[in-house]
Amino acid sequence: FLGTSEPAAKRALTDLSKLQLVFIACLVIALKVHTGMNVETDFVSNVVCENMYNATEINEIENQVLQALGLKLNGPTPHEFIDYYLETVTSIQKVHREFLIRFSKGLAELALTKYSLALHSPSELAFSSIFCAMQFAEFDVTDSLLMIRTISGRDQNDPKLRNLHQSVLYLVH
Repeated sequence: FLGTSEPAAKRALTDLSKLQLVFIACLVIALKVHTGMNVETDFVSNVVCENMYNATEINEIENQVLQALGLKLNGPTPHEFIDYYLETVTSIQKVHREFLIRFSKGLAELALTKYSLALHSPSELAFSSIFCAMQFAEFDVTDSLLMIRTISGRDQNDPKLRNLHQSVLYLVH
């Protein structure tokens, strides 16, 4: 936001109180994006800011930040893709689905700690994590893999994904 041509961004760079207001607006946006959080601007104004800024000022800067971001707050994470891919496969028993979800999410989190792997798209990380988790499964996953390939549009034989699979598996060992 501060690198854009938004008027509030330019003022924030020269005025500490405006910079603080931009920070507060970003905090409010982050809290609102977080699932289940309801943030009242009056509460932020009265309690968090101790009446230093009023609700109108906070809302105005919040809107400018959102405009500067093009209203794009965040995309889906690998976790959300894992949930989506595995919830759509009805042929997996509940206990096996839960195993794959937990194991896949653990692998995705592990992969995100490596910069080179974190550069892959969330859907690629999810697919690779599920594929790797299936290799450790002690139950038949053949039909499930075919269904996930169809849903995701991904193929485990794609050279880019094969390298990603190998990198994720390497992290496990």
